Amino acid sequence: MVVQRESNNPVWGWANPNEKITITTSWGAKSEGIAKVDSTWKMKLKTPNRSSL
Repeated sequence: MVVQRESNNPVWGWANPNEKITITTSWGAKSEGIAKVDSTWKMKLKTPNRSSL
């Protein structure tokens, strides 16, 4: 996936209810969350600026 730098990018999907979701990016950021009862989840990924890549 390609995301815009210097922004908060929404990422979402489906999983089993109450399942732990972990997103690890190529620049070393990590986001964790839990799927809702309806199996959906949504997180925002903060991307670095060009100078920190």
